[in-house]
Order: sequence, then structure tokens, then C-alpha cells
Amino acid sequence: SRLLYWVLMKIGVALQRGFVEFRPQYLDKIPIAAPDVKQKRVLEDIARRGMLEGYESIKADLNETIYRLYGLTEEEIRIVEGAE
Repeated sequence: SRLLYWVLMKIGVALQRGFVEFRPQYLDKIPIAAPDVKQKRVLEDIARRGMLEGYESIKADLNETIYRLYGLTEEEIRIVEGAE
């Protein structure tokens, strides 16, 4: 999701040409939300559709679902999406 990428960019080590280095110890810093039953079903559906249709077809649904799962505000979403 876009949120995961944003978090990884914040905790990784910046390299040349826009690349970022990720190490296993960075994974401890990633907050993992536990979806409820309904959210889990939605995520499973998105994953199935993604396998059949490709990432581009589901990325908006995935990002919206992840934002809701983590309880992001509209302002936080704009930050993650680079609008600010």
C-alpha cells in the first residue's frame, strides 16, 4: 500500500538516485494493524482481484482500505499521498 511505502521511506536509509535501503531491524518499527473480520474479508477480496487483474486495478481500493484500517484523517492521507 501507499502507506507502507511512505513509512518505509521514513525509516529507511536514503541512498543515491532516490533509492532507500531497508534492513530487517527496520521492520520492528512498522506498526501492524489487526483488521476485524469485515476488514479482513475486504482485504482478501482486494488481494484476489489483484492476482487476477493486476496491482493497477486494485491500488485505489487497497490504499483506501488501509487508510481506514489505520484510522488516518483526510489531512494524514494528503500527507501520505504527497499533497502537502
